[in-house]
Amino acid sequence: QQQQQQQPQQQQQPPRRRRVQVVIPSGNFGNALAAYYAMRIGAPALDSIVVATNANDVLHRFFSTGVYQRQQSTTPTLSPSMDITVASNLERLIFHILGDDEKQCADFMATFATTGTATLPPTAVATLRAARFSSASVGDDDVRSTITTTYHHHHYLLDPHTFNSHAYYYYYYY
Repeated sequence: QQQQQQQPQQQQQPPRRRRVQVVIPSGNFGNALAAYYAMRIGAPALDSIVVATNANDVLHRFFSTGVYQRQQSTTPTLSPSMDITVASNLERLIFHILGDDEKQCADFMATFATTGTATLPPTAVATLRAARFSSASVGDDDVRSTITTTYHHHHYLLDPHTFNSHAYYYYYYY
């Protein structure tokens, strides 16, 4: 009786997962902060977070420059729940970007409260970039165009907040 030689079985490699960029319409920063926390605890597919704002672009200016500056007035837009001048959830991210340093965060927020402007130190701006955040500000004209294009191509009418994210997507990927 011949013994059959057993061939070593090749171990199956798990399929490669695609990395995703999430584009989140944001005014008060709550959903984008949730995505950041998901990345921090190891959500495997999240690669980067894009914060899509409307004309009230306090978040876009912060992510672009590292300067948190209160807007003097609110501009009415097609996405009214995003019409804000101060993003109430941003302080939580600033705490983490400043190395979970309570005093540094409190000082940053106190400066913002008294002057309306606070600037991240260069090391914190680098940390912000390393956290894979970016942003975009989308105007109402782009939003109208996006709503029309999406409806004609997909027969789907976007809601007033999703279209800010979708406008970013069309602008950068089409």
